[in-house]
Amino acid sequence: MKPIAKTFFIAIWVACHLAACGNETPVGTEAKASPRHIVQALDETCTNTIPLSSGAPLNDVGGPLKGWSCIYALTLSEPATRLEFVTSGGLGNGDLYVKHGSAPADTSSYTCRSIGGTTAESCVISNPQLGTYYVRMYGQTGFSGVTLTGSYTPLAKSGCDNTVALSNGVPVGNLSMPATHWSCFYTLEVPAGANDLKFSMTGSGDGDLYAGPASMPWRCRRGPRTSSSSRAGAREMEIST
Repeated sequence: MKPIAKTFFIAIWVACHLAACGNETPVGTEAKASPRHIVQALDETCTNTIPLSSGAPLNDVGGPLKGWSCIYALTLSEPATRLEFVTSGGLGNGDLYVKHGSAPADTSSYTCRSIGGTTAESCVISNPQLGTYYVRMYGQTGFSGVTLTGSYTPLAKSGCDNTVALSNGVPVGNLSMPATHWSCFYTLEVPAGANDLKFSMTGSGDGDLYAGPASMPWRCRRGPRTSSSSRAGAREMEIST
């Protein structure tokens, strides 16, 4: 084995693994398309881009037979675990298309699509990329009066920004954190000549353990060449070279 001499950063993710831990992103105030947008949505050449806010429904989406609605856009500016677009209500049959980075322009290019037999459609994207997601509906028949809602579930919030130095073999107790929050940061100086490194955690609840060298990205990923085993309330991670 090669010696390792690095500073490792550890964070503990406390999250319940139950559909993003219960509460989704709060629903905002209801939005409504202007009469001008409603009229243009019925025009096959509609290319207006209308911004969406997470959790805020937008009413009166419509489009023609074999044509597109206007373009709707939701920008994801913070890490999220889940992104969802839902359509409901109205008349006719409109399919839902979502694309990252650019607006859907044909039915063969999309990040996610939902093609049921009504206007009730849903697209769910797990671990979405940052940036703008563009949404359009495509008419299998003419459709009108549809409500579109886009929402996302943010990644865990920082519950503690302190950095705590660990000593080899000395446990640190009383770690706790609400669901979907990070713990404090913990560092351990690994001396030259060390061959193996192990972090372990015990307790109640469901918290995930993340570790990695200071010189490499580690958030939301296990460190390089790691193996982990878990049971209720406990985590164990070994890092070696």
